[in-house]
Amino acid sequence: MAERQRSDQRSRVIAAYAVLAILLAVAMFDFRGIDYRSPSNSGMDLVKYRAMAAAAPSISAHAPAPYARRIAGPWLAGILPMSDPLAFRLLNTLAAALLMAGLFTWMRAEGVSVEVATLMTGVLAFSKTTLGFQLYDYFQLNDTFALALLCWSAVAVMRRRWLLASCLILVSVPFRETLLVMVPAVLWLAWESRGTRRTKLVCAVGACLVIGEYALLLSAIPAVGGVSLAHGFRMNVLKYAHLGNLFRLLFNTYVPLALIPLVFWRRSLAWLNARRWLVVLCLATVLSSNFGGDTERLLVPVFLVLLVMCAHLVEQVSHHASLLAGAALVAAVCASLGRVETQVRVPLSASIALSVGCTFAVAALWMLLRQPSESLPGQSSTF
Repeated sequence: MAERQRSDQRSRVIAAYAVLAILLAVAMFDFRGIDYRSPSNSGMDLVKYRAMAAAAPSISAHAPAPYARRIAGPWLAGILPMSDPLAFRLLNTLAAALLMAGLFTWMRAEGVSVEVATLMTGVLAFSKTTLGFQLYDYFQLNDTFALALLCWSAVAVMRRRWLLASCLILVSVPFRETLLVMVPAVLWLAWESRGTRRTKLVCAVGACLVIGEYALLLSAIPAVGGVSLAHGFRMNVLKYAHLGNLFRLLFNTYVPLALIPLVFWRRSLAWLNARRWLVVLCLATVLSSNFGGDTERLLVPVFLVLLVMCAHLVEQVSHHASLLAGAALVAAVCASLGRVETQVRVPLSASIALSVGCTFAVAALWMLLRQPSESLPGQSSTF
């Protein structure tokens, strides 16, 4: 009987990966791919990354900061025996698949059912400000790989595979400095969980190696102009004082799930309180986002945490978890339509209306189908 159950579970997981592959393929069709030849895109990051790929297998000496130190993605694209746009797209597809598999595994490690984990992972694929944008601008290969490694390092941390987590973070740094936010989170968890002296030593050494690796990249690889970390911080330190950036911080990055933590705020706080290392990760992400101006992309690690939390919450608050997760996926697909990025283009006003409408629709449906014991904000709670 036990063997049959394990076999059934394996079959469900294999089916889940097949569904995720289909969702990724549909998302890649939805986000049609950037026209890198268009003069209107001549000022985008892809120009720098293509120049870096052209220098492979050498390291470009003409890339500006901060792109100059994000060497791994362009170097891999540059050494492949094909045109660099095709290489970037193939590698970005691989990274996106690793990201979705990592997020799915993270949810499963949290005890989320296969069905809900599959549907909620699909939400990420159609998020136009996060993975959706990276599928559109596939030259942002570094971002996708860094986020995939973040998910897998989170799984390693949850399983107390400290050495593996440190290695994954080390591998991520030459792609993008994103996973530096994992350093304080891992150190916090190692301290909070009262790990052994060996555990604390492994985490401390790993943190020093990660920081040292990034310092080595800064010192060893030249950058021709561009924006330094200090300059970027001075430019953006007050960016959340502007309403547009505050809107992105609190809402736009998290469509269509932005209102769920508010609707089920007691359960959300309880979930985070039991996982304080993720709170540290989120705070580090928000603080580090002040070094750049592209708010939504810099806040993606927080969105990943939100997706895992919502996948966990929906099974706690409703007997219709799969239905609600499916509704979130449908809402993400509808909200993905943009004025430039997608096959079906809509005006900016319509894109904003879809994002807002789908977010409120998901929150309303989750409230409607919640268990009677689940209270709304402001009411007494039985939690």
